[in-house]
Amino acid sequence: MKPEHLTENFLGGPSINWVLGHIALYRYYLARKLGWDEGEPTWKQAFDFGAKPGNPLPLNAEELIYETGRITPEIVSRLQNLTAEEREKKDERGNTLADSIAFLFMHDSWHFGQLSYIRARLGYPWPIVGGE
Repeated sequence: MKPEHLTENFLGGPSINWVLGHIALYRYYLARKLGWDEGEPTWKQAFDFGAKPGNPLPLNAEELIYETGRITPEIVSRLQNLTAEEREKKDERGNTLADSIAFLFMHDSWHFGQLSYIRARLGYPWPIVGGE
């Protein structure tokens, strides 16, 4: 992929890098809901809900992929060890942890679809899922 395709805002919307950062940030949110106690990322403001996608962003694609890869095993480990009681515990807004998990999985899926659409509009092939 051409480097400029990672950083240019597409059709008035976010760049690929911004979407990657947004996905990574929301994985941090999920990890924290699951009890991970590392502080918020220093780059939160650039990728949070309501942030205006723009350049320059504080992390590049390689760094964002690293951050996503770093937090994902924490999430998987914590999900594997959740009790039914923990899943049903409600937060300050009245949502259960299971509700938050479901929302954040849907959120990831939506944004990965967004990335596929942006790639296709830039002339790259659609990703192949489940085979050749």
